[in-house]
Amino acid sequence: MIRAKGFSFGVALIVLGASLRAQDPKCFNPWRAEQRAARANLGPVYRCPGEADPVSIQGFEFRWAKGGIEISSRDRSGRQWSMVSPSHACHEIWVRDFDRNGQLDALVSGYSGAAGIRPETVHYFVLRDSLGQPIPWRVYTYGLFEDEGRTDLLDLNKDGRLEVLVASYGNSDVDEYNYWTYELYEARNGLWHLVQGQHGPVSYPVYSKFTFRCHNGAASFPEGKEPQQDNHANEQFASSPVTIRRIEPEPRPRANYSTSPARKGEGNATYYARLAFETAPKMVFSDGRRCAVAWTVDVLHSRGGVRSWFEPPTTPGEKLEDAPLVREAQSKQWPVRVATSVEKGYCFVRHLWIEQP
Repeated sequence: MIRAKGFSFGVALIVLGASLRAQDPKCFNPWRAEQRAARANLGPVYRCPGEADPVSIQGFEFRWAKGGIEISSRDRSGRQWSMVSPSHACHEIWVRDFDRNGQLDALVSGYSGAAGIRPETVHYFVLRDSLGQPIPWRVYTYGLFEDEGRTDLLDLNKDGRLEVLVASYGNSDVDEYNYWTYELYEARNGLWHLVQGQHGPVSYPVYSKFTFRCHNGAASFPEGKEPQQDNHANEQFASSPVTIRRIEPEPRPRANYSTSPARKGEGNATYYARLAFETAPKMVFSDGRRCAVAWTVDVLHSRGGVRSWFEPPTTPGEKLEDAPLVREAQSKQWPVRVATSVEKGYCFVRHLWIEQP
């Protein structure tokens, strides 16, 4: 009996080990041969602030604040600005000119725990444009670090601009498997651009099957059938401003998996994107875009660098327009710069930059 239990326990450990290995984003490594050479030179690593112990680094000040880490500095005209990261997750800080535009930038990185998968990392960047004005950007990725340092902060094409390799996973439209997706973002003049196609030794994005064993090699898909992926780029901030024409409330009753099943011939990735779009409030912009607010939206306010964020409604009775800054921008028709992503044909709001006159 004891031997049987031991055997069962051993089998369970083997299965668990195989599962964890397959769920490791390093199981397939698209930059394996070049990763040490491509790792970005980030300079010195600085400690994080304590609750009563702020840290000053090359013109930046980092301090513990309600809700997150407050980062403050001054623009080129001497005007002070500050903003707060969305959490207290902080294990490392770097200050460096990440986009090679002559302005020092800041990065706060933190790690979460792991539950059957590699630990999740959150990178919170504050890049400064040519005027020294801050543009925040955060992105989540999975476990791309080794004893020698991080392997998701790279410079693959050796131009001095930082690249962030983002590992995430999602469904595909061709089978029932999940897939790791590796996307690459590059910093350019305060903004983050999604890299598509050949960049250094690898063509992005890269996909790898997520199962109970490693799959050595990239997966390929017919055009339009790729796994679900989120576009975190904020490069659209550089485009012309628009106004928010109206805000449409969340549909009632709200659709769910049981009341809104997949349509005939609809793959998993397209189904989940459609459901996320249909169940969320919408913003309609003056350029004709109608985009859903299905996830947290980062909001930057032009006056004083005040930065906030808001979540989409999660309980009955909540309204998207309860976000006061967004409501005021819509009612007074202030110009806004908006970064959106299109996933399987559906538009989603990612970032808003409100330009108060």
